[in-house]
Amino acid sequence: MTSLIIKVLLSDKEIIYRDIQINVDASLVELHKAILEVFSFSGEQMANFTKFDDNLSIASEYHLEKLDEDSNLMTDFKVKDVLSNIGDLLDYTYDFLHQWEFSLEVLDQKEAVKEKYLLINSFGEAPKESDRANEEEDPEEFLRSALLEKMMNEEEDDDWMSNDQFDSLDDYEEYQ
Repeated sequence: MTSLIIKVLLSDKEIIYRDIQINVDASLVELHKAILEVFSFSGEQMANFTKFDDNLSIASEYHLEKLDEDSNLMTDFKVKDVLSNIGDLLDYTYDFLHQWEFSLEVLDQKEAVKEKYLLINSFGEAPKESDRANEEEDPEEFLRSALLEKMMNEEEDDDWMSNDQFDSLDDYEEYQ
């Protein structure tokens, strides 16, 4: 049995990454938990892995919980099912509301490890999970701006000049 060394890069304002070593027979749930542990996240939110094809279209997604009848569950797949070669890439999203996004890349293959995973390298200070929640604007202000935008769009839709019945102002006068 072998293991992979995977760089887990957090998409953030600064460069923050962790290199972890995990066995290829570990489930995607175990990889998910390892990522949360090395970044000190609580694990109380939804998450998924996304694999893209060569055209950058979504090839497959792996979820913590079944979202629909076609959902792939993390528990049903092993690391080796989605990451097998050096250079393979996988995206990981944690907390769909605050969008903690990570890029994973296989750096190397090694002998299996006895632990669930090993933290090989760490760069940058991991942000607190609550940091993104604090960056969000006031919910009341968000609602106000969303309602204002909706009202503005409705006013644009009500514009009588955009009505296809009239090609010009002359047509409007003839219609009356």
